Amino acid sequence: MSYTLSKTDANKIVRIDQGGVVTLPGSVFSKGDAIILFNNTDEFISIHSLVENSYRSSRAKKRAFIEFPPRSLANAVFIDDNIVVISVGF
Repeated sequence: MSYTLSKTDANKIVRIDQGGVVTLPGSVFSKGDAIILFNNTDEFISIHSLVENSYRSSRAKKRAFIEFPPRSLANAVFIDDNIVVISVGF
């Protein structure tokens, strides 16, 4: 299963019930938008960010792919239109 987040997902909780890839598109979200993802599966899911500056919380390097563990939450917070910080809970 692949799912591409859309502007309608901003400031909501998105439940993922099938494995695959969740894509965070570029040039869609704005400063202040936030998305909470819940991985409701027994497998790791990849978050693929197409935002120009994507960072995993507490990591200095830009990241295009982030592993998202089973039964956990991930938060994507837009600091600016082209900067997103993604934190993943274990």
